[in-house]
Amino acid sequence: MSRIMRRSFAVAAIVVLIAAAGCTAPTQVALIADDDGSTVTVRSGGTVVVELEGNPTTGFTWLEAEVPDVLESRGEPGFEPSSDALGAGGMMTLTYDAVETGEGTLKLDYARAWESVQPEDTFSVTVKVVE
Repeated sequence: MSRIMRRSFAVAAIVVLIAAAGCTAPTQVALIADDDGSTVTVRSGGTVVVELEGNPTTGFTWLEAEVPDVLESRGEPGFEPSSDALGAGGMMTLTYDAVETGEGTLKLDYARAWESVQPEDTFSVTVKVVE
C-alpha cells in the first residue's frame, strides 16, 4: 500500500471517529430560562434538570403543564434562595429522568396552583430521548 493511501485511510478513520463522537447524546442536560423554546437531546436513562428563577414564598411556583411520556418527574421542585433574607427569591430546580426513547414537549407554568388565571411566565422545551 502506498504512503498516500495509508494516510488517506488514517484521515478517513479519524473523520469517522470524530463524527461518531459528535453523535453521542449527553446523559445529563441542564436547562435555564434562555433555553425556552429550544430542542435538546438526552440519552435514555439520563437526566434533564431545569433551573428557573422563582419565589415560592409568594405562592408562585413552577408547575408542570405538560410532561411528555419520555420523561418522569422526580417530584416537587427544589428551591435554593438567593440570600438569607426572609421571602427572598432564588432558583427552583425541577429534575426529570429520561425513561424511554422518543420525543415530546416539556411545558412549565409559573403560577399559583390555586388560581385559574394565565400563568405569570411559561417555559417550554422539546426533549428528544435517544439510545
